[in-house]
Amino acid sequence: MSVVLFLPAYNEAANLPALLEDVRCLREEVGVPECTLVIDDGSSDETPQLLDEWARRLPLEWRRHLVNQGLGPTL
Repeated sequence: MSVVLFLPAYNEAANLPALLEDVRCLREEVGVPECTLVIDDGSSDETPQLLDEWARRLPLEWRRHLVNQGLGPTL
């Protein structure tokens, strides 16, 4: 069984570190999720840089919309 955690993000630099740390702990404790996928919806803050950092610590993949498209298209 594979588990993928999907997270849409828009200007979430202030919230991502705590959330991704929780994901890391959950992965260590129970072995899930196997992969985290984040779609950055055109953030203008440090969200992309944080995702690059966390991709080195977690099985995390992320993609970026160059401009904000809203939650619907991001999902």
